[in-house]
Amino acid sequence: MSTNIQSFAQYCKQIADGNAQTDHNSFTDAQIKTFINLAHQHRVLPLLMSDLYKRQLNMIVGDGAVKGPAHYQITNMRIKAQLIELDQHLASHNIKAVLIKGAIQLFEPLYPSLGMREMSDIDLLVLDRRFHSATADLGYQPKSPTMKDKTNRNGEHLLEWGHSHLTPIMRPNDIVT
Repeated sequence: MSTNIQSFAQYCKQIADGNAQTDHNSFTDAQIKTFINLAHQHRVLPLLMSDLYKRQLNMIVGDGAVKGPAHYQITNMRIKAQLIELDQHLASHNIKAVLIKGAIQLFEPLYPSLGMREMSDIDLLVLDRRFHSATADLGYQPKSPTMKDKTNRNGEHLLEWGHSHLTPIMRPNDIVT
């Protein structure tokens, strides 16, 4: 099997549909590494790994083992619990947050399993100026102490021209920003 983006996309769709028929023994090491790199870039590494683990192909890539499906399932369950807690807290302050991008799939699944999509952050659209003070109540702080948003005279956070995100925030024990 070639490792171009079209064949990769077809393979991922077959896995998601539950009918992947690929003979993994015919893959070269280079093809497997290319597929894993593509899967990571396109945030579908858990999807690919679910098929490889099903077929009992344990892969070592680079300096460590690629994580199995259970890791992504547990991680995404923790992220979902974090989102529910955050949403309830914001709602108690009458602050509306809209979930955007990848985290939507935690509540409106696009894949057969919650752990089939890799997640590294949570994107929210919030127009309420009280967002930072409300999240600070829960222990959220800038991901890096050296990263700070620009603020106006009133201390309100401002986006810089050409930027689409404020400084990432997180709590010390959470796994994503």
